[in-house]
Amino acid sequence: MAEQLLWIHHAPIQKKTQEIVGSGTDRSLSEYGLKVARSMAEVLHIMIDSDALSEPDSTILSSPLVRSTQTAEIIAARLGFDIQTDDRLKAQFFGDLEGRTIPELERSKRLKPYLYRYIDPVSRFDSRAAGEGESVSDVWVRAMDIRRESFETAQKGRFIITHGTVLDTIIGSIRALKHWDWDGVNREYPRSVIVDKKIEMDVIPLIKGDD
Repeated sequence: MAEQLLWIHHAPIQKKTQEIVGSGTDRSLSEYGLKVARSMAEVLHIMIDSDALSEPDSTILSSPLVRSTQTAEIIAARLGFDIQTDDRLKAQFFGDLEGRTIPELERSKRLKPYLYRYIDPVSRFDSRAAGEGESVSDVWVRAMDIRRESFETAQKGRFIITHGTVLDTIIGSIRALKHWDWDGVNREYPRSVIVDKKIEMDVIPLIKGDD
C-alpha cells in the first residue's frame, strides 16, 4: 500500500481563441507546453536520482485526453516509466455547454438556465448540464475512487497526470475546503507536484511560470 500519491497538472495547451466553457476540444500541448513538460520531466529525474523525491512505482496514471497523455509521455520517457490511462482522470465534462461562449449560451433559451447553475459555485456542485454534463460532485466521486484505488494498489507511490477540475476536488478534499471554494484552487500550485499523504499534502514546485 502506497504512502503517497504524486499529482501533476498537465502542461499548458493551445490557447483558446475566445473564452469558452470547458475545454471545447481535446487540444494538444502548445510549443511552450511541450517545453514545460520536458522541463518538469528533467526536474523530476534529478529529484528522484538525488533522493530528493522518493521514487514511485514505474507506471504513470494519466487521463486519456491528449494534453495529459502528451505530458505523461514526456515524463515517462525521461524516467523510463510506463503509462496507463484511466477515464476517471478526465477533465469535467460540461455537456451541451462544452465549447460554447458565454454570450452564445446566454442567447439560448434551453441552455441559459444551465449556464447560471454552472457559474454559481454552490449550485454547480450538484448541477449537471444538458447533454450528460457532469457536476462537480460527479468529478469528485470518480477522483476519490481512483485515489482510493491507487493508495491500495501502488507499492511505493504513483505519478498521476490529470486536469485542473480533478485536482480542484483532490486539493479541496485534502484541505477540507467548502465545496464552493474548490473552483480553481489548483492554480495556487502551478507547475508543481501535489504530494498527497491522505490527510495532508505537500507541494513541490518544479519550474517557475504563470501560464
